[in-house]
Amino acid sequence: MSTTKKPIINCHTHIFTGDYVPPYLAKTFLPEPLYRLLSMTWVINCLRWYYSTVYPRRFTNVAARRDRRKYLTAMFFKRSFIFGTLRFLLESYLIICLLFYLGKWWIDVGKSYDGLIKRLLKEVLLFLDGLNIILPIFKFWGQLLFVIGVIAFFPSIRNLFVSALKLFKVLPGKDTTALFLRYVQIGRFSRYFEQSDIYSKLIKQYPPDTHFVVLP
Repeated sequence: MSTTKKPIINCHTHIFTGDYVPPYLAKTFLPEPLYRLLSMTWVINCLRWYYSTVYPRRFTNVAARRDRRKYLTAMFFKRSFIFGTLRFLLESYLIICLLFYLGKWWIDVGKSYDGLIKRLLKEVLLFLDGLNIILPIFKFWGQLLFVIGVIAFFPSIRNLFVSALKLFKVLPGKDTTALFLRYVQIGRFSRYFEQSDIYSKLIKQYPPDTHFVVLP
């Protein structure tokens, strides 16, 4: 009986470039007109720009020195009691402001205060507003930029925000998340201009004696 191990055969090999990906794959998990805004053509063009312009900068000496400074700064704040306390107070204040604007948007969109939760929320918002401690941002776009900025630049607040969304089941389910990740993966590997580029990346992930059946 032969003990020779048979080679792997990948009989469903995709090596098409982004130019041949259907433009509205996001239709499977996004409603109209959002899936049109997140077209595959736009995603691939952004990825091609990012990987050709921004991504290579991560491996330069300048980037290495920047990452080291960032690490040392983070360690300084973590190990310093005074600065750690100040950071905790700052993040607590930003969380209060963020929740204030999110709650305000929810009430304004609902246009109704009949529900018990909304009535309690309105009382809390009026109380905070009366304390005059909330960062005064009167325009909606300014408030939106503030919320996005806080979530983007403060990892601890971002993690808390994501955990809250998961708790209240606001984030998409596992199936939708899996579709979205597949969508991003397609966009990432479809950024190449030639099919040979994709094939050269593919074969490096398999043993040397692997066979491929490439789909036309």
